[in-house]
Amino acid sequence: MTAPVTEVLDETAVMIRRTFNADIETLFTALTNPEAWMQWFGGGKATPIKTGADVSVGGAWHIDMRGGDGSEFGVSGKYIELDPPSRVSFTWAWSSKPGKISQVTYALSPAGDGKTTLTLTHAKLPDAETRDSHAAGWNATFDLLDKALAA
Repeated sequence: MTAPVTEVLDETAVMIRRTFNADIETLFTALTNPEAWMQWFGGGKATPIKTGADVSVGGAWHIDMRGGDGSEFGVSGKYIELDPPSRVSFTWAWSSKPGKISQVTYALSPAGDGKTTLTLTHAKLPDAETRDSHAAGWNATFDLLDKALAA
């Protein structure tokens, strides 16, 4: 994996670009398979305890997690765009704030030598503080994804 690029797009959106040592199909599967999420999601601050997804346009997904303090919480949404293996977009809402719906897009492109560049855009966040918190969380989560792909 190459060093990540994190770019603030505006007050409510962030873009993160990373290149992973995995082909596009492998990375797309890791990003869309609920069983794979159990290995890497949460950025080390939370551990997935239950995941599920109907990976189809309009299909729902969810990840229930346990924080380091033992608290349980979740995030969920619906798929709004699927173009395997190059693009997936979905809504994102924390269980504690169901009315605050943002949007995540994964755009994947081959980077040569069996590598793939992932460009994540997380938009429609409520404010700059939430945007920055999600950027940090995504970067930590992608560190774990990189380790899971290497295993």
